[in-house]
Amino acid sequence: MKITSIALDLDGTTLNSQGVLSERTRRALVRAAQSGICVIPASGRSFDSLPGEILRLPEVRYVITSNGTAVVDVHTGTYLRKFVLTEESVEKILLLMEDEQVAYEAFIDGKAYAQSAYVEDPVRFGAMPAAIDYIRRTREPVEDMEMFIRTGGAAGKLDCLDVVVKGEEKKRRLWQLLEKEVPDIYVTSSVP
Repeated sequence: MKITSIALDLDGTTLNSQGVLSERTRRALVRAAQSGICVIPASGRSFDSLPGEILRLPEVRYVITSNGTAVVDVHTGTYLRKFVLTEESVEKILLLMEDEQVAYEAFIDGKAYAQSAYVEDPVRFGAMPAAIDYIRRTREPVEDMEMFIRTGGAAGKLDCLDVVVKGEEKKRRLWQLLEKEVPDIYVTSSVP
């Protein structure tokens, strides 16, 4: 059976522990592309937060972003496939999280937004200390995130909505709640 394409996760897989594409991995991607294999980075990241070193690889034509909600042609910036959350689902999520201490990240048209307090101090909301620089570099701060999600630039356009939770027990509880109460979404996580 001939392999025609490979989809590769980025963080901790294609990128090393420092978040960098090693020379060895870059050469392997070039060899794969030269063998006729379509190399497709697949990431939970929004398009705008993908590393430039990945997007500049001439061997990379397509990327899967925002936890699978979008497929983008890197050379043209065209979305080949795009899914958005329904406004009803977003409203249900916000209502279910109303009394919880969570932070939100909203991905819209390949750009990531997050509430200002979270961008300033991500660890307070449950982010890993190693992610502080990445969050601050890639998130556009929004003062009133819930209002932004409901009525601002996000209404009807959310690629995905991240609910940042502190603590594994709380995360499991909210995960189960979301899966039960909002059936037309899928819940995923990339970190403990």
